[in-house]
Amino acid sequence: MKISIFQILLLLGLSIEAQNDSLDSEVCNLNKCFCNNDLTPAGVMISHVHDKNEWMMSYRFMQMNMNGNQMGIKNIDTKTILKEYTSAPQIMQMNMHMLMLMFGLNDKITIMGMMDYNSNYMEMQMKMGDLVHPHSMKTAGIGDTKINALYAVIKNESSQLILSTGINLPTGAYNLKGSALDMMYPSSRLPYNMQLGKGTFDFLPGLTYMHKKNKFVISSQLNSTVRFINNRLAYRYGNDFNLNTWCAYNWLPFISNSIRIEGIQSAIIKSSDQSLNKLSEPGSNSINYGGHYLNMYLGTVIQFKKSTLNKFRVSVEYGLPVYQNVNGIQMTTKNSLIINTTLTF
Repeated sequence: MKISIFQILLLLGLSIEAQNDSLDSEVCNLNKCFCNNDLTPAGVMISHVHDKNEWMMSYRFMQMNMNGNQMGIKNIDTKTILKEYTSAPQIMQMNMHMLMLMFGLNDKITIMGMMDYNSNYMEMQMKMGDLVHPHSMKTAGIGDTKINALYAVIKNESSQLILSTGINLPTGAYNLKGSALDMMYPSSRLPYNMQLGKGTFDFLPGLTYMHKKNKFVISSQLNSTVRFINNRLAYRYGNDFNLNTWCAYNWLPFISNSIRIEGIQSAIIKSSDQSLNKLSEPGSNSINYGGHYLNMYLGTVIQFKKSTLNKFRVSVEYGLPVYQNVNGIQMTTKNSLIINTTLTF
């Protein structure tokens, strides 16, 4: 999916509408601000800025399940993959536990930091002569860390337009190796998709618009990850562009539902890890990364407004792929689950 000029102009056009709304109110009324009625779906990281000296802490769990393989938009079976590669992946599960902290420096600027703990598990079929044997791999540990700054170009009771910028810090390991007894990677580096980090400092620009009218909230967000330099292993992941559009309806004071459409454009890995055998499996070949994806999510947000937990919220999203056009051969995403809890203080 290409990010078109039209989509960027649409975001800017919405900002002009929001500017008109802001003539009546330049800043949030504390009782009506987005922060006090947050309908943001579980999978959206940035939706609004906080008031001066306000903190928000969140824990987010994300799980992605993959099963089978495809080339481009078509499914490809294990037998066909084993004609070119020694092994073929069967199933994979990726789990991510994220801790995020946000702080309002003033009513316009919020800073955000996020770190995560990742775990990956993959089952494969490995060709050994005329026989095929099962094989599994797993990794777990700290992932990369992100630091962002958010600036509210517009902030009033009905709209927010936010410019964001940030940096990805390469705190996650990207040189993990298999054990000495591993059949595929004995004391050698594991493939890219089993590593915990990318190994590069990345630039994270973004633009977010959100508008609230009565019980409805609509939002559109364009985020990107721009990578300029290779890591110490002489490769880097390609640039990513992510467009999110969602709407939510607050049908009861304490509960809302949302629908979100996510489009992703991701480039292939630039260069490669020279220690990997490209014919070992699709995941060890750098051309088998990136593509164009379209996902749909249904979500629920629960806010405990009339209790001692009035600053606490829980949100859940379940996602399914609508369209997957991958570069080379990759595993097929089947579903994803996102659970998020936030506390404002």
